[in-house]
Amino acid sequence: MKLFSRAPRSQANVIAILGMHRSGTSCLAGSLQAKGLFLGEVHEWNEHNRKGNRENEAIASLNEELLNYNKASWHQPAVVTRWTRAHRKARDRIIAEFAQAGVECWGFKDTRATFTYPFWRDALPDLKPVGTFRHPLLVAQSLNKRDNMPVDYAIGLWCQYNRQLLDLHGLKPFPLISFDLNAADYIGRIEAMVAGLNLPDPAGAAFLDHTLKTSSAELAADALTTDAQEIYAKLQDLTAR
Repeated sequence: MKLFSRAPRSQANVIAILGMHRSGTSCLAGSLQAKGLFLGEVHEWNEHNRKGNRENEAIASLNEELLNYNKASWHQPAVVTRWTRAHRKARDRIIAEFAQAGVECWGFKDTRATFTYPFWRDALPDLKPVGTFRHPLLVAQSLNKRDNMPVDYAIGLWCQYNRQLLDLHGLKPFPLISFDLNAADYIGRIEAMVAGLNLPDPAGAAFLDHTLKTSSAELAADALTTDAQEIYAKLQDLTAR
């Protein structure tokens, strides 16, 4: 049975960074963090990401527990519709800890949150999502290199995540950015995004650098499923408006 939260509404500006694995979520989180978004204690380095995945371990662990409870995982995802009182209490403790930090704007990045978003939105009605996407072949290449995931499976997984991103966007539009942009255009889009998010340090330095992109797949359209092509085209169209 789904248990709804009675936690007090956070007065801070809270932002959730959503998107598929290996699609620039870490870069987007770091970019917003550089503009004043408080992320709490996050990982700032790992062997697959030289500037870290920018994830809060408590939030990532809770999201993983939620997926498991809903008989899912990051690589076999499903939208979370069920949670327990213990999940709710863990969430409310996390929110309270961020509130106690006394910051005007905080947020979190976790790709799993693309599917656990209803759980967080339940306690944070004013939660603001932002999203990022990347060409499916580049994502598939990166997952194949990191996890030895078959390319066909990775493209199917990309479709699941990005279809969910589109579904959430359809409910209420929010800022999206493409990780396929060149550095100058990406930084420019970040500036535009920041202007609408009311971050406390909009003049903060850019986060992106050339080390954050290591994949260079041949982008052959005929290697993609029709589904992947259509989803990618819709995402591009939304960011072009």
